[in-house]
Parts: sequence; C-alpha cells; structure tokens
Amino acid sequence: SRISSKVDMSETFYITTPIYYVNDWLSEGDQPISGLSVFALEGSKTLGELAFLLENTTLITGDLIRAHEGGKLCMLPDAKLKNRQAAVASVKRMASLENIQAVLPGDGWPIFSQGKEALNQLAASI
Repeated sequence: SRISSKVDMSETFYITTPIYYVNDWLSEGDQPISGLSVFALEGSKTLGELAFLLENTTLITGDLIRAHEGGKLCMLPDAKLKNRQAAVASVKRMASLENIQAVLPGDGWPIFSQGKEALNQLAASI
C-alpha cells in the first residue's frame, strides 16, 4: 500500500531538497491554518528555512535556533551559516516577537516556559 501526506514547504527549500510532490508553497507571512504563522529565516545553512509561530505563544524553529543545553538557546555555528549577518538579524527578529512562552527548536531541547527570555538572552549574546 502507498502512504501519503500533505506536504507544505518553502519553494527555496524544495529547490535545494527536491521531493516528488508538494501540496503548497509556504513563505513569510503565510498562515496555512488558523493560528499558525510562517516566518522566513535568512542566513542559515539551508536556503528556505522557516520558523512557525503557533497561537502566538509557541515558536517552532529549524536548524538556526537550537538548544544543546536545557533552558538555553544557541545559534547554528558560524562555520555552517551561509550569511552570519542575516542569521543574526533572523534570530533577533524572532526574539522581538511578543508572548513567546515555548520554543521548540529543530535541534536540541525544547523550552516549555520562559521562551521569550531565552530568545532575548540568545539575541543579546550574538
């Protein structure tokens, strides 16, 4: 039997990581379902990296924002970045979002409370 699911992604990511079928393209400002906002993250290792904000309180990130220590966020190492200045601007933009309670990074430990504070600490450290 064949298993399938709906796939939405950024068009830029698809170009660098082709798959066979994409249902829809996501980009900055899209809201594919009620309560889910899309943000483009620039400067990371992967073109077309996205972050998602769920119900204005939970930030879901790709590889750019990570957490290798419980309760503390970090950024992808400089050696892996395509453009450090753009990456820093992306992180600071995520830190400027209000009401973030949780951060679910693409790599590392989730932060279930005080996500805004963790983002602010990261932004101040880079």
